[in-house]
Amino acid sequence: PDADIDRLFKAVHFASRNEREARGLCALFEPDADRSLVGLQRAANALGPDSRTRFVDAVTAVAVNGLQGTPQAWDPAVGEQALKAATVTGMMLHDGFMLGLTGTGRDAASRDARCTAFRQLVDVLHGFELDRRAAATRYLLSEGLARYGSEL
Repeated sequence: PDADIDRLFKAVHFASRNEREARGLCALFEPDADRSLVGLQRAANALGPDSRTRFVDAVTAVAVNGLQGTPQAWDPAVGEQALKAATVTGMMLHDGFMLGLTGTGRDAASRDARCTAFRQLVDVLHGFELDRRAAATRYLLSEGLARYGSEL
């Protein structure tokens, strides 16, 4: 359900506002990131206690309701469109946003630029209506930020 997806988004948004905690989350959006349960656990362990609880509870709710509930139909094109709108806003608000978002380097400067762009993107999406925010979050979960950035 959108509410569960949005709970996950809000947990990520909350943690992204703290530079140290954001680094752990940003690792999930690296091109070769481990997004398995072990990778999610590693990201959760990088968070402070409040953020960790919020993140783990949100991931658990998505997993449990996803397994027990009725599959929710969603349109990836709506999520992609919401991300494109957020990207345009991010480009207008932040210098270097697109360079960070689309960068593929493995060096520390590239990772820092990607993480900054990720934080800025999440901040822009926070201002969207729930349905668009949930669609964008689903799209990011299914497609990944690295693939999305390469399609721009």
